[in-house]
Amino acid sequence: MEILTVFADGSCLKNPGGRGGWASVLCFPDKVIELGGHAPETTNNRMEIFGVIAALEHIKDTGLRVRIFSDSKYLVQSASVWRHNWKKRNWMRFEKKVGEVPVKNRDLWERLDVALSGREHLVEFAWVPGHSGIAGNERCDEIASAFAIHGRARLFTGSISDHPVGSRLLHIPQRSHAPQKNGRKSRKKKSSRLGAKQEKRIHREIRGKRWEREHSDPAFRFFGIQKSDVERPKAQTQPAQQKVFVPKTIRRSNPNGSQQN
Repeated sequence: MEILTVFADGSCLKNPGGRGGWASVLCFPDKVIELGGHAPETTNNRMEIFGVIAALEHIKDTGLRVRIFSDSKYLVQSASVWRHNWKKRNWMRFEKKVGEVPVKNRDLWERLDVALSGREHLVEFAWVPGHSGIAGNERCDEIASAFAIHGRARLFTGSISDHPVGSRLLHIPQRSHAPQKNGRKSRKKKSSRLGAKQEKRIHREIRGKRWEREHSDPAFRFFGIQKSDVERPKAQTQPAQQKVFVPKTIRRSNPNGSQQN
């Protein structure tokens, strides 16, 4: 089965609320089709999503395998993983401090969901690093930036041999990453607890450094005395007047019952 390679990208001059552009490059085995457009007030994420929507809506053959590359992790994770949970919750997502909140760019996610209906198993999303020399991604960025700045760009449609980039468009990046099912990278967690031998070694080093500090400087030989207190001369102050202790009068009682001072 033929695999159609698609590169999609978006751009926004002043994110959010600025002029933006989107682009898609569809690489068939024998021809290349470039798509692009612009929006007056948008965001970078909306342009990224719209580039994928335009590519999927342009492909009429729903039985064709499609591999979409994008440098937006938000797009790749949302389209592959998070979108299914959002749809089950009526396009709501959960936040810890707030609770359920509406999904941003819901109109575009619903439109993308319709474009993917019937061929979910044939469409694959993968992330590629941006501005890393990948010909398809660089061409998309060029088209999207031109639409965002000037509102127009030269789009190519024809044989792949006549394209300015040529056969490099069919180069599949080796560092592309497919999203995980849980939406996170599967990496082995490192244990933060130190081993017993390592803890003993660290304690020995600390005790050794403390012993050297206390015996190298006489100011530290007596506990509780700081070096700064020893070197800094104390301010000369007048001795305080000693208070004279005057005992209280003792009351003694006479045998007759009267008290005498």
